[in-house]
This record gives sequence, structure tokens and C-alpha cells, in this order.
Amino acid sequence: MNRLKYPYSIYKRPRKKGKPIFYSKFRNPKTGLYEACFSTGCKRRDDAVIWCEEQLSLLQKKQTSISFKEYIDGFWLPNSAYCQEKQSLFDRLGERNRI
Repeated sequence: MNRLKYPYSIYKRPRKKGKPIFYSKFRNPKTGLYEACFSTGCKRRDDAVIWCEEQLSLLQKKQTSISFKEYIDGFWLPNSAYCQEKQSLFDRLGERNRI
């Protein structure tokens, strides 16, 4: 009988002073193995579970795959997000940078 594999694992690490902090490891969906540890910053397990669920939903939203051509298309146009950010930081964008 196969056990249900959760997408994350939560465990606590002791501190020198105070309550222990809960850490989490997220499972890589491709390999099925746990990856690096992350501090949840939570002292209660219930809060750590909520934090993990939020991080998992953010990860799933980020994993929309687009091609490189779609990513780079319009990157240097004056109204692109990159150019708008540069202009808001008062960085100069020369003519050689734009299309």
C-alpha cells in the first residue's frame, strides 16, 4: 500500500534561547525528492503549515512555462515592464538598448 506523499515536510529546529522554529522542505515534483530547507519563521506547527500552503500556491502560480521568444518579445520596447522600471529608477536607456 502506497503512502500519500505530501508536497512538503515540516520539522522543528531548536534554538539556543526560546521556542524552536519550524523549517520546511518542499518536494520536487519531477524527481520526488526533497530539496533545500527553508525557515518558516513560525513557532507553532499550525502557522508553519499555513505558511507552507501559501508558498506552495505561489510556486504553482510561478510555474507557468513560456518560451524564450515569448519572454524576450517586446523586452526593449519603451512601454515594457523592464524599461518602465529603469525609467522609474532614473536609469538611462540609450537608443542602442531599444528596438
